[in-house]
Amino acid sequence: MMERKVICDLHLISVDFGREEERQPGNTFRITFRHANGQTTGTIDVYQGEAEHFSVELEAIAAFLRAALIANKNSN
Repeated sequence: MMERKVICDLHLISVDFGREEERQPGNTFRITFRHANGQTTGTIDVYQGEAEHFSVELEAIAAFLRAALIANKNSN
């Protein structure tokens, strides 16, 4: 069994990579979301084969969030 390794640990999000025997075979990226106080709010497991498509969708969400924040800032 391959151990999960943390590959990115930011303030609100961390990502680890690996596999677990009790889950379906194959490596996954596990994305963990946290509040600013460190409390975990949820996780998403993305299979390695789906990671490229998932990253495109994640970039689209990030662009929407940036645009919404800018629009909100400009309306105040």
